[in-house]
Amino acid sequence: MIRQLAIYLMFYFFPFILQVVSPSVLVVLVCNAVCFATMLLIHRQKVTEQIRNLREIGFSHLSNYRLKRDFSQFVLITLYFLARMIVPQQRIIPWYDVADFNSSFLLGLVSGIILVIAIYRILFYLLMFDKAGFLIMMAHSFLGSLRWFFLAVIFVILYFTVHFQLVGISYEYSDYAKVPRFFVYCIHIYRTMVGDSVAPAYPQWELALAQEGTLEARKFITLTIIWASWIGCQIVGFFLLLNYLIVLIAEAYE
Repeated sequence: MIRQLAIYLMFYFFPFILQVVSPSVLVVLVCNAVCFATMLLIHRQKVTEQIRNLREIGFSHLSNYRLKRDFSQFVLITLYFLARMIVPQQRIIPWYDVADFNSSFLLGLVSGIILVIAIYRILFYLLMFDKAGFLIMMAHSFLGSLRWFFLAVIFVILYFTVHFQLVGISYEYSDYAKVPRFFVYCIHIYRTMVGDSVAPAYPQWELALAQEGTLEARKFITLTIIWASWIGCQIVGFFLLLNYLIVLIAEAYE
């Protein structure tokens, strides 16, 4: 297993990363050829079995979910490496500057999927080490218990997104080009909850409160509601959800 991990890292994972970022056509061709050969070498038994089953009984052997998953991954990775070797000049990530850079969205998306598959396999190899295996199993148990936490986070974000707009809190949109107003608020609520908070602005209230004859009580109530809402969002994020997350981590460690 240690030998397989070393081979996988040296002749698949690192060459794959290099071919994604390299601007050299030669490097892309060599790295993709090495990655494809390494994949066939590591999975030679599975590949041979898949080919034999396809010849004998066709696609009917793919009734099992695991076989479908393995076959789909093999086809996807094979097509990706063939496409990269046919069009090696197509870059995915800019090497220097993004100016005059034309990337392929499809290749970038598939590269991300294959990278996730590679990370998953590396974690599988790391299970043979006691400390690394314990950490991976703890993370697996922890992530499995996060579904209620994520639901709570989504609920809080949606609530304060609507609440902030109702009380007249506004945010700057220049940093979020072509992002809908609702999602801009969602992003700012999340930033407020994790501590990267931006002070609320309320331009529509500033004009109304600046007019002569406005009651001082109205000014006080309006500003109190706005700032109490903003502080309340931070309290929910810092003290409630953060502590709930700490409890989940402690339970996973135990």
